[in-house]
Amino acid sequence: MSATIPSRSLKQRMDALEKGTAIRVANAQIKREMKVRHLDLSGALQYPSVGSLKVLTLLQYVPGAGRVKALKILGVLGVSPAKRVDGLSPRQREMLIAWAQRFDRKGR
Repeated sequence: MSATIPSRSLKQRMDALEKGTAIRVANAQIKREMKVRHLDLSGALQYPSVGSLKVLTLLQYVPGAGRVKALKILGVLGVSPAKRVDGLSPRQREMLIAWAQRFDRKGR
């Protein structure tokens, strides 16, 4: 049994393309601002567009936290590296923000 994919009109496809592009542009701007310390993790989590990002990707843009530290903190917090920001529970989100604040105070 195979399911058929509903066909979309050209307008629907173009709208989806524009929406996806807008989200990618917004996320790129957020990552740039995090990298130069104009925006912290808790501020970044307030933007709806970051919901589509993987938590690992977002953590890598915390200054001083690369892939290794990001993977380590995800392990400590019990968050899968494949999890997206929208998939975080409120508790996981709070723990992540608390970690970022402690990490920032230590001055790396």
